[in-house]
Amino acid sequence: MTDVAQHDIWALDHAAPLPAADGASVLFRTLENISPLGTQFEQTDPNNVPDGLMDVLFGQAETDVGQTSSPLRTFVILDAAQILGLPEILETSGLDHACLFQGTGEQDMRDVAPWIVHLDKDHTFTRGLFVDGDASWQLWGTSSYVLLRSRDTLDAVRKHFRRFTKFEDTNGTWLFFRFYDPDILHLYLDEADIDFRAGFFAGPQDQIIETVVYHAGQSWFEGACQHIGSTPNRKIDTKAARRIALLAAADRELANLEDRAALQNAAIDRTHFKDTARATVLAVHPLGFRGRFHLRYFIAWNLVYGADLDPLKPDIQHHLNATTVSTETRFQAISELIRSRLGQRMGALFD
Repeated sequence: MTDVAQHDIWALDHAAPLPAADGASVLFRTLENISPLGTQFEQTDPNNVPDGLMDVLFGQAETDVGQTSSPLRTFVILDAAQILGLPEILETSGLDHACLFQGTGEQDMRDVAPWIVHLDKDHTFTRGLFVDGDASWQLWGTSSYVLLRSRDTLDAVRKHFRRFTKFEDTNGTWLFFRFYDPDILHLYLDEADIDFRAGFFAGPQDQIIETVVYHAGQSWFEGACQHIGSTPNRKIDTKAARRIALLAAADRELANLEDRAALQNAAIDRTHFKDTARATVLAVHPLGFRGRFHLRYFIAWNLVYGADLDPLKPDIQHHLNATTVSTETRFQAISELIRSRLGQRMGALFD
């Protein structure tokens, strides 16, 4: 991988790798050849699950001779904020379900809250998870759910995941943690300390989550934890969660930029767009630049102009570090510096 810092005038040192705990390990595999389902309106016996996911999601593991265990159940946690009318859909589905929020939180936020559902492989609701279409119930590629396998009940799995719905920031502010967004989950299971990753799968006495299955980027993944140990940390790794929020913000703004004409002649190779965008956001956010407008411009400047801005680096860094000055004043000063360097080349990035 190219060293992003050599192209990124706002790059700061990345945090050192988090130490691994003894024993526990989270293993991932990419699931190959998974294609979405069609609507299958005219078929008398439509498929509800893609062939490549049927055994992953609904197969039963073999048990040793003489041993008995509860069957593996399949659950999905969905983001109602991305699925129009989800609570009403679930109420009429006949499937066991529950909101991860409770009390007034459920009453006030039910239309944007996470919901857990015990899936039936023969139910039409299950089919909707894998159909690529425009209807609100056709959810392929929407980043609106993650799938889970467990031998425990819906109530037990719900109780386990309620502890992951929010965390307290360093300034005492409570923030929601959207682990049910597959892109967020993928980052978390990669970034968090291994004890916290193990805790994502661990119940109070033993393992509660056997596997997680989700669609992130262009691929399907299955994750499982081995050798959890006796004392996994069953809380959110807040340091990782804060970092992930920034990485997700960078990815979101990059997605908004990639179709812009200005990026067609970017100075940075497209294969390094994501690394550059993330490094930029990780650098400027701690210095007060937290709005989407500012983040998008910093990313665009880095991608479009790259090393052309190197002569301005000391002056730009001076404005970035002047944290006693308002972010808007600093942003305008940096913008003028870049305009003075590039003249007509600067143009209107977002026209």
